[in-house]
Amino acid sequence: MNLFVYGTLMLPEIWFEVTRENNSYSKALLDGFFRSKLKGEVYPGIYRKIGRSVDGLIYYDVSPFAIEKLDIFEGERYQRIKINVTVNRHSFQAETYELSTAYHYLITDEKWSLEEFIRSGNDHFKDNYIGFKRI
Repeated sequence: MNLFVYGTLMLPEIWFEVTRENNSYSKALLDGFFRSKLKGEVYPGIYRKIGRSVDGLIYYDVSPFAIEKLDIFEGERYQRIKINVTVNRHSFQAETYELSTAYHYLITDEKWSLEEFIRSGNDHFKDNYIGFKRI
């Protein structure tokens, strides 16, 4: 399976810590979604929004074992959905983790930035995110 990621899993060390895989990947774009900061969190969520797009990575050939670990890591706030992403003007089928509707109250109007996460939230995330304890 191909998996589109748009947040903390774009960092190779976090991807490997969760999946234990070194998958090949490419930069990708997901149309029709918006990535935002979540209230009180250092990680983002995406939700459907016409006219917007989210940049991220597509990991190729993710094993069922890794998907199982990722489902546990992402937890109840996210649901895995089927999508199409664009890589170098070509469309690829993939899946991604969308913020579940029940948690839309966490959405802010602020865009989430990987660079800002690396500067300020990475260590806090690794030390405190419950998903690491579950896997």
